[in-house]
Amino acid sequence: MNMKKMVSCLVAGSMLTMAVSAFAQIPETQVSTIDNAAVVAFNGVNAHQSMNIEGDVYAGGQVKFDNAGENYLDGDIISSQEVSYQDEYSAILKDTNRKGVDKVEENMSKYLDAYYPDTYLTDDSVKPETPAYEDVEYTSTQGWVGVNAWSYPSLPTDENGYPYYTISENTSFDGLSVQGGKVVIDTTNGPVYVKVNQLSFSTSNDKKGYIEVVGDNPAYLISQAPGEAMVNVVDTGDGTFDFGTGDLKWIIVPSQWGDSWVSIGSTSANSMICADIYYDGEPQNLSFNAPTKGDIVLGSAPVSFGNTFTLEGDIYSYGTSKFDFDGKITGDIVTKAETVRFANSGQYADERVTGNVNAINATSYEVSCHMVGNTVTSAETFNIYGGGTNIEGTVYAPKADVKIGTTSGNGINRGQLICNSLDIYGEGAVIWGHAGNTTPDVTPVPSEEPTPEPTEEPTPAPTVTPGEEVELQGLGYAYIFGYEPAIQRVDVTDEEGNVVGGKWVAEVKMAPDDAVTREQVAAMITRMVDQKYGTTDTVYPVTDNIAKHEGTWYVRGLAYLAQKGAFDGVDSVEIGAVTRGEVAKLLAYGLGLTKTGETEFTDIADSQYKSYIETVVDYGYMSGTSDTTFEPDRVMTRAEFCQMFNNVIGRTDMGLVAQDGTTVTPELYSIVDIDGHWAEDAMLKATSAYDDNGLIDTETRIANIRNVLDKYDSQTWY
Repeated sequence: MNMKKMVSCLVAGSMLTMAVSAFAQIPETQVSTIDNAAVVAFNGVNAHQSMNIEGDVYAGGQVKFDNAGENYLDGDIISSQEVSYQDEYSAILKDTNRKGVDKVEENMSKYLDAYYPDTYLTDDSVKPETPAYEDVEYTSTQGWVGVNAWSYPSLPTDENGYPYYTISENTSFDGLSVQGGKVVIDTTNGPVYVKVNQLSFSTSNDKKGYIEVVGDNPAYLISQAPGEAMVNVVDTGDGTFDFGTGDLKWIIVPSQWGDSWVSIGSTSANSMICADIYYDGEPQNLSFNAPTKGDIVLGSAPVSFGNTFTLEGDIYSYGTSKFDFDGKITGDIVTKAETVRFANSGQYADERVTGNVNAINATSYEVSCHMVGNTVTSAETFNIYGGGTNIEGTVYAPKADVKIGTTSGNGINRGQLICNSLDIYGEGAVIWGHAGNTTPDVTPVPSEEPTPEPTEEPTPAPTVTPGEEVELQGLGYAYIFGYEPAIQRVDVTDEEGNVVGGKWVAEVKMAPDDAVTREQVAAMITRMVDQKYGTTDTVYPVTDNIAKHEGTWYVRGLAYLAQKGAFDGVDSVEIGAVTRGEVAKLLAYGLGLTKTGETEFTDIADSQYKSYIETVVDYGYMSGTSDTTFEPDRVMTRAEFCQMFNNVIGRTDMGLVAQDGTTVTPELYSIVDIDGHWAEDAMLKATSAYDDNGLIDTETRIANIRNVLDKYDSQTWY
């Protein structure tokens, strides 16, 4: 039951084997919309006493400083009102400890809209199912069995002298007491189910008992919570134990007397569990305290994880009351609790939570420990405080009034913070991992406003009619973005190599030599037409031959081409790789091209696409692979499609110079796989946004302003 890391800072991440989609996405815009933002607040920001912010601040309300003589701010402030420096101490900040500029921006929505919660605070988690066990047939039924040397002197012993009791078939026990010996669940011949009405262990040093799982098949243990537990562990031979290698699913059921307070694994150092744990009971309180390896899936119980708890795995907690964590985890957390707390009273001063947290139902969220991953939460209050508190990932809490630090403590958020409002004081700090404001004299304002969505009612009839020629020269916005970016954390170091912060970066792959697909071509042609003619709200009928694609992100593109006649005579339109010849046909129909001419290509005479090839070549939209060949039956690559895209919209002869005079490179867009490729320049042009002077508007491109009229923006390829 392995979960891939989210992040999708950040967008990226298809989720897991256990649950199809366990995390709400953190917006892609946290990487690209506002490049150097440390704080994005929909309302105001109040800063008091010795606070630190490294990076830009975007605020929908006012930014205020008071008692701020020791404050430090390295970045721009872009807000809807003038910044308020409220006292003589704040003036010291403004005059000596302040880098960057203050800018009043009347239209903050162009920065903030992409971060609003409606899009991203969606609960798409899927609770992993508890393995079925109710209908299991048990081939052996036992009473109360005590596994120890004095009760069963005839038990065999292992190489360490431990007596052991072997279970190799489905067995039901009235009771099983393991002390001074071990139970071996042998799955060599197939899965084994072990049901125990009352299970107990002794974990004292002289009478230690444990369960070991051997074999390649899964074992299923169905029991009540035994408190102390040594489950699926192995004796190392030197008096210590380690997690076992067997596959154990531990299904914990309520005891026959009912549960009010359940502890799974005691605080004793001798408790250890290696199992995927499932528990749907409803005690008043549920606690975990032992080192554990495996995923934990919980029902409606309020839950706490004590300061002796560690987990190598993920937690899925569906109780709505509380989630109280004071341990250490290397995996991800999904919790439905309204009250979420990550504390620091335990023994783990290092990284306590290294995975991501999805607290999509929370109203209150509190952190006073070291967390590495990203956080997505609907909480309305979010407090970060305490001397050891350090959040390295992005915090996406768009409804929250966030407090960092207190008058008696501090807290650090090293990732980007998206919130409703922010109070930062004490020794709190928001650090967006950069060594100073990189552009102190330039506020990140896009050079042109995004094209607003049409205010007219959607037109039932297409604006671009069949047979009408579509001319797309001069489109400015970028459309081809590459595959969904992979996100990873990058440390930021000072001149001496010390890690002083961190940030999330995206690695984008354009996959230049991959095949372009029929659905991608259809979608791109349609989006180009939409941008030129403002036809986003035009409804194209879904014909019978594309009906099976209804509900997909690309069906509108197929429908547009269908009404233009591109699929006439085709019984069923399939998706997937498409040839150069068929792309010529789709383009000719999609743009209503009518001119034609002769070519020197010797390999198209018998091609069904001959006339379309001659047409698109005459327009200059496509060219041959040599003076005499076109290769109509070869699959078109994504690099070739980008070149064709540039030809269609008039970018082929454009340069790669940005508005600030610098040259655009793949690194600017986080593209990692086109450096040195024959189509590097063509792909950079295809993924850039150009202004009216033929210069690349990098801020518009990086701000992800694409498809501003396109409602179908959930696709993973642009």
